[in-house]
Amino acid sequence: MALNTERGKVAHLLRRATFGASAAQIDAATQAGLSATIDEIVSAGGDGAGVESAIPRSAFDFTKPADCIRYWTQRMVTVNPGFQEKMTFFWHGHLTSSLRKTGGNSQYMINQIDTYRRLALGSFRDLVLASAKEPAMILWLDNIQNRRGRPNENYARELMELFTMGIGNYSEQDVREAARAFTGWFQRDGQFLFVPNQHDNGSKTVLGYTGNWDGGDVVDIVVRHPATSTFIARKLWSFFAYPDPEAAVVAEIAGAFSQSGYNIRDTMRAIFTHPAFYSDKAYHALVKSPVEFGMGFLRSLEAKTDGAALAGVLPVMGQTPLAPPDVSGWPGGDEWISTTMLITRYNFVTGVLRLGADQPTYIDVAALLRRRNLTTNDQILDFFVDLMVDGDLSAAKKQVLSNYLVARDDGTPGSFTLDDRTINNKVRGLIYLLAATPEYQLN
Repeated sequence: MALNTERGKVAHLLRRATFGASAAQIDAATQAGLSATIDEIVSAGGDGAGVESAIPRSAFDFTKPADCIRYWTQRMVTVNPGFQEKMTFFWHGHLTSSLRKTGGNSQYMINQIDTYRRLALGSFRDLVLASAKEPAMILWLDNIQNRRGRPNENYARELMELFTMGIGNYSEQDVREAARAFTGWFQRDGQFLFVPNQHDNGSKTVLGYTGNWDGGDVVDIVVRHPATSTFIARKLWSFFAYPDPEAAVVAEIAGAFSQSGYNIRDTMRAIFTHPAFYSDKAYHALVKSPVEFGMGFLRSLEAKTDGAALAGVLPVMGQTPLAPPDVSGWPGGDEWISTTMLITRYNFVTGVLRLGADQPTYIDVAALLRRRNLTTNDQILDFFVDLMVDGDLSAAKKQVLSNYLVARDDGTPGSFTLDDRTINNKVRGLIYLLAATPEYQLN
């Protein structure tokens, strides 16, 4: 199994911690070693070098939802090493809001994602509090209607149920009292607005703590609750490692989370250094989401892109960035694999592989081969099997692909000659066939 080698562990880490890596990036990380790669990934922050010049915001009209989605997909493909972008995407699926309820102000979602990116690896308490003040969240969970004497419980309920503690750790009375604390937390023209005369200044009891609490106080109370560490540890582990983690693993990660003062970066380091993260159970244990599938395909093959090709097809695959289906985020797992969704994945790969150098999205297969000095059918097959499915392919399947590379157009055995026709037909066809394997659907 690939996780028995240093390269296999590094490749596994890069697949999970980012949206995918090229062969050159895997080579460099392997040379540096697993420990150093973890340090580099977890320590990285910010936008990465040259992001604004590579993806200038001025090139997008954020009043248009399509441009908002395209901007973020292009960032996901471009930013390196990409850990902070992957964490931003995780928080977007956890502290959810959606374009569908911004009242036509799609810029609010970009602003929220900017906030999540800035705080993605810092204090969980700061992240939750900032998300509560985001106009997109205020509209999404109806806090705009939360007034003194007429509390709206939507945000307070989801704060406890989905964002921090989980079901069974609070009462309906806690929700009602917490909702009073968030009264008067509004937004105006995309800015957080606190309206004092709409805030309930009375005493409130939340999870056994009594005081004249406001929303910030409630965030402090729920973040410190013991159930929150367990809930967040399980959610992070299930997203980055494998579903249904053992109680002992959750307890270790929850301990790291609470002992660090609810620091996300330290918690992710605990996950990436945990032996179970590199176990048989973790290897290829997750089904790629549409975003992970598309981003990983483009990133691993070093594609140039303006983000439009992927942004346009993601809704058909079942996952539209900036537009989760509901406050629970995306279901994930086997929900991503249906006949329609798989066909859409295959069509996306086919479409991208057919695009020429003059198109906004293009994979330069010939350049990939030149950089690796790959000239024979065996070298080319080994390279793409390693890059795309981590070498996790049966001998029988690999033989079928080998036969394909040397077969004539009529299917009879032939010889392999590396020329433009072979690259554009056979090698691109090989990439498609690998992308269509069950193994490639797994992360």
